[in-house]
Amino acid sequence: MDEDWIDTYNEGWKKLKKLRAVKDNNRDFNFDIVMANPPFAGDIKEGRIITKYELGKKSKGKTQSKVGRDILFIERNLQFLKPGGRMAIILPQGRFNNSSDKYIRDFIAERCRILAVVGLHGNVFKPHTGTKTSVLFVQKWDDELCPRRDDYPIFFATMQKPSKDNSGEKIYVLNDKGEFLRDKNKHVIVDHDLFNHEKLTRDGIAEAFIEFAKKEHLSFFDSSSFDETKYNSLLKELECTEIFLSSLNDEHRIDAEYFSKLAVTTDSLIKSREHFFLDRKFVVSGPFGSTIPSSMYIEKDGIPFVRIENLKNGFTIDKSNLVYLSSENNSLIPNSQLTEDDIVLSKVGNIGFCARVDSRLKICNISENNIGIKLSKYNSSEKHFILSYLNSKFGQVLINRRKSGNVQPKLNVGDISKIPIPKFDKNFYSFVSRLILKAESLIDDAENSYHVAEKILSAELGLEKFEPSTGNVSVKSFAASFGKTGRLDAEFYQPKYDDLQKLLDSFTTRRLGEIVEIFKSIEPGSEFYGDEGIPFIRVSDINKFGINEPEIKLSEKIFASYKNYYPREDTILFSKDGSIGIAYKVRADMKAITSGALLHLTIKNLSEILPDYLALVLNSKVVQMQAERDSSGAIIKHWKPSEIEKVVVPVINVSIQEKIAAQIEESFKLRGESKRLLELAKRAVEVAIEDGEDAAEKFIESN
Repeated sequence: MDEDWIDTYNEGWKKLKKLRAVKDNNRDFNFDIVMANPPFAGDIKEGRIITKYELGKKSKGKTQSKVGRDILFIERNLQFLKPGGRMAIILPQGRFNNSSDKYIRDFIAERCRILAVVGLHGNVFKPHTGTKTSVLFVQKWDDELCPRRDDYPIFFATMQKPSKDNSGEKIYVLNDKGEFLRDKNKHVIVDHDLFNHEKLTRDGIAEAFIEFAKKEHLSFFDSSSFDETKYNSLLKELECTEIFLSSLNDEHRIDAEYFSKLAVTTDSLIKSREHFFLDRKFVVSGPFGSTIPSSMYIEKDGIPFVRIENLKNGFTIDKSNLVYLSSENNSLIPNSQLTEDDIVLSKVGNIGFCARVDSRLKICNISENNIGIKLSKYNSSEKHFILSYLNSKFGQVLINRRKSGNVQPKLNVGDISKIPIPKFDKNFYSFVSRLILKAESLIDDAENSYHVAEKILSAELGLEKFEPSTGNVSVKSFAASFGKTGRLDAEFYQPKYDDLQKLLDSFTTRRLGEIVEIFKSIEPGSEFYGDEGIPFIRVSDINKFGINEPEIKLSEKIFASYKNYYPREDTILFSKDGSIGIAYKVRADMKAITSGALLHLTIKNLSEILPDYLALVLNSKVVQMQAERDSSGAIIKHWKPSEIEKVVVPVINVSIQEKIAAQIEESFKLRGESKRLLELAKRAVEVAIEDGEDAAEKFIESN
């Protein structure tokens, strides 16, 4: 020890030495209690440090090249404890559920009794970090204070009250008058369900654990005062469960959320009836991103390559933004190729989107963010039932129960084969299957109606015969180029854009800024993001056929007049950043906020331009070529609103617009009915699980 260290810590070190378990040995101590919140970021890479720790070695005894700081804290803190001593330590969620961290959990269980795991809300450490964490409580084995047992119950609990909002501001308890409730020291009280604050708030997880400890005759509470009525009441009121050590799964997961009451009861419900599991060898992952980089994508005429954004509709794969692989590149990843009626499932981000490879795709491959479920051993109706079950509330609970990790939760491929699937009569499978197939047929009809609208527009504008030049050389005078536009990028002056201008010159046209009022939405900032609140629609959530369920919600505290930003019926949402030029006409008033990358276009004169017609034109080659020409940005495309105002829009006879609008309206009506039937199939499976097949079949017939 150097002199600076001694000068700083000498007095404390003298006290600490008295607690050493062995004189002149500074590894083991006799602390009664240790509480720790170790740093999560960064790894220890120094071999001289790692070799001193058992958790620094792999299963075969080989020293690891690096170890997370918090992992070494676990072992060091346990060395501080005397036999029978207790530790509470905050750890990132992955330590409780990652399969790769099982050795850590086994290390702990070998040396301690796991008393409890309390899952903290994701807002607890905001605004500093949104990392999901839990608190682990253990007691070191001791012949007297904590005798070793092969099996015992573990107390699991999860915070339901966040204590902070999404921006990291504390949420306080209010009294009956709407004023801040204060404790005896006049401090305001944070609203949470962890404990009863000076008997001014309700009993929480701490009080439930105290009763659990008494019931289990743990050494640190008097078991004679156990209040069974109070304990049972708290178990019902709070998100608390008891699970025996022997009931842990193969990975020995001990994350409290895995043992939530909903997850446990759902699992028990499905397993209480005849059920089956998917064969692990038929569940596959998409390839690593480096295997199929985006440079391999082609626009069409290849093998459809399904990415996570193609699954957001649920049940059906969104084909509006599919990319494709050549047969040669597809052959590089044969294991993840899927065929008709197989299922694609998202494994990161919004986990659990399940969609079917339908008869229009017939074959596809999948990205690294997806899991493929091959169902060749089942007949068609069974396949459709499995799809509906995985999309049901029961399937979704069990899928999301299996996710692991803390920064970006994910599903492992093996997790899918551990989800129980109920068995039903073949007749019920047929009922569900007919709904799935009818829904697919309606989508075909919807696409046909939309194509009719596109054909009417193409015929009216002569787009069917429009073949712009493929040349890449253009010579223009200074006055006709930079002097007029201020642009020097060569792509802007490609001959094909001259051809487009000649086409537009043959029609009556208006500038978009003359036709619509352009309303710019807001960009609230990630501090307002959360899982609950106002749906926040981004460019990735939108396509010309609709809006997917947004992943992000916004706090209603964002600003007082947020409702003024809700999109209204007949407004056209138009993307200006990223995937530019996507237009969707809002079919009904929405309670949502769009990102700043989506403009709201409101038509000034509906007797001249119909919204459905304008949306179709904006999505057509006529405007898409203008978007391609006028946008800027080397990595992320950006289309300035001042440039969007200059977009040239052909104005055709209103009677033709009405024909186009009628076809589009029919298309969306059919899409809506298709979606209703898919929801019906999902709900029918839920009714069958809850009330039996007969009730489910009657439910289908009545709807």
